[in-house]
Amino acid sequence: MRRLFLAAAVAALLVAALPAVASAHGSEGHWGHAAKVTLCHQASNGSWHTITVGAPAARAHLRHGDTLGACAAGSKPGAPATTCTFSSPSVLYYNDAAKTSLYASGWLRFSWTIATGAFLAPGEWTEVAPPYTGTVYHNVFASGTVTGGAVSLMTATRSDNYPPFAFTGTLSPFAQAGRSASTFTGTAAGGYLTAVGAITCGRWPGGDADD
Repeated sequence: MRRLFLAAAVAALLVAALPAVASAHGSEGHWGHAAKVTLCHQASNGSWHTITVGAPAARAHLRHGDTLGACAAGSKPGAPATTCTFSSPSVLYYNDAAKTSLYASGWLRFSWTIATGAFLAPGEWTEVAPPYTGTVYHNVFASGTVTGGAVSLMTATRSDNYPPFAFTGTLSPFAQAGRSASTFTGTAAGGYLTAVGAITCGRWPGGDADD
């Protein structure tokens, strides 16, 4: 009788532990800590290749321009760069040209073709106002060009019905090979921006790039 009681107790403990084990291994949650995510990732030399990383690392890769899923055909390591992306996780948006009155923080990403400078979707500028704690405004770029470091983009209508506006400025320093640090300075919707980030160039049909 005692053996039966002990066996039943052990079985109950195992059943109770199963949900915790499943959760820890990410079998049900899309972003479980132990889950693995396949990404198309660009290396610092400009080449694209497929990688598999843990979910926490995947979040950082996606913020910097990597994409979900394996790389498309044609994204061969060492192939000449055809597109570039500027990406910044630290955009500061000011009310005044002297940049003393901060209105919003946020992040920024846009891509273009090296051959023509034509904008490549997707692209976005996300404002968080007041900085880091307030309302989020998601601006999506619809068209434009990036040539010789000069950026001239136009947004689409925002979800809060804010009308389209010009987003213009310069990238400095400006390079279209591999990966290099760069800073965007410009204006948009009556405000003044500074965005510290990087230009990453490679060969990938979707136009996104960043490490």
